[in-house]
Amino acid sequence: MDCISICNSIFDTLKQLLSSTLFPSAYSIHPFFTRTRKLDFSSLFLFLLRQYDKSCPINLLDFFEEFSSSRISSPSKQAISKARRGIHPQAFAQLLSLSSSQYYLLSNNIRTWHGFHVLAVDGTTLQMPQSKQNLEVFGASSNQTGVHFAIASASLLYDTLNDILLDAKINSYCYGERLFAKEHLAAFSCLNLPLSPLFVFDRGYPCVELCRNLQNQGYSFVMRIKRNTPAIKKMVGKDEWISYGTPYPKENPVRVRALRILLSSGEEEYLITNLSDPNITLESFRELYFLRWKVETKYWELKHRFQIERFSGMTPWTIQQDFYITLFLSNLVSIIKKDTDKIIKEKTQGRKNKEYSYQTNRGMLINRVKKYLISFFTGKEKRESLWEKILDAGIKTRSQVRKNRSYERKAKHTRRKYHSNRKPC
Repeated sequence: MDCISICNSIFDTLKQLLSSTLFPSAYSIHPFFTRTRKLDFSSLFLFLLRQYDKSCPINLLDFFEEFSSSRISSPSKQAISKARRGIHPQAFAQLLSLSSSQYYLLSNNIRTWHGFHVLAVDGTTLQMPQSKQNLEVFGASSNQTGVHFAIASASLLYDTLNDILLDAKINSYCYGERLFAKEHLAAFSCLNLPLSPLFVFDRGYPCVELCRNLQNQGYSFVMRIKRNTPAIKKMVGKDEWISYGTPYPKENPVRVRALRILLSSGEEEYLITNLSDPNITLESFRELYFLRWKVETKYWELKHRFQIERFSGMTPWTIQQDFYITLFLSNLVSIIKKDTDKIIKEKTQGRKNKEYSYQTNRGMLINRVKKYLISFFTGKEKRESLWEKILDAGIKTRSQVRKNRSYERKAKHTRRKYHSNRKPC
């Protein structure tokens, strides 16, 4: 399978990095890991990747049972808590870059829209463990009673058609979305991937500086813009070129294509873009902006399936580690799901009832990936056997695809995090 070979390549590369001296030395904090300890950099790195929702002592017992051939003795939970302060969170951020770059370099079936890779940029907030340090580092939001909750801002650069996360950032609660977008552009240029990006933004992002930055780098973009924007108010038709920005010398306006699109609800939305191809119609842009909604469902998956806000530590350092580990696991699940979906489609193609189509149950696949991830590095069980177990579980627990499914967006949300019908994976 194409995607299995991609995952094997990711595992082999990670194994080489951990066995080398360059990776541990680049991401270990002095004076950690300078002396021989019960748990070295590589073993601790794999232990943190495991990400089981159990107490630390139980996780340690399970982990060292899998590494039963190792001479390393099980350390205490206090030693684990202290040792993980010696691994920089960017070590796990590198795993996210590794998974995305390997996918685009090795995959033979990358989906595009009119030849473009649709990359959505969107932000969210994450509730942090309540501690004085988190309140100082990330900031806080207060409710109507004046109680302050530690909150962080996060942002994703997400390929909506291929379900791959290319970049992610986490920062303080007051950190702006446009600042995140600027960092995503810098990170994307460093990846050096053979992609033709089309960046899609929500209505909180449009500004002259960002538009000019995208144009100077040769990137295409589509942004939703507020209807009360002065340049939009002057629009006469549904598709025309306008000058966006203030006419002052400090902020010279940019020429963009403005689009007025009628939604199924009867409302109108406005988009600006630098795509000049007349063959891309208003209906095409309507479909394009609808693709951006997939980044919202990705956030739902991260918060409710992966339970990204259930951190294994209390400090900002450990929170950032867990953040990038979760996103790396999400990419692995997305890559494997492509193969299981393909097998399900082949198995159900010849059935009489062709009205329904099926896909892999994502919750089950998340569980299987977490369960067998470390086994790919221990060598106790052959990879072929592990892949057979994962694929078999993914194929058997398939779910029906409900086409044209839509939900009304709620204006108010409860602070209740975990619901009875949203079980952890």
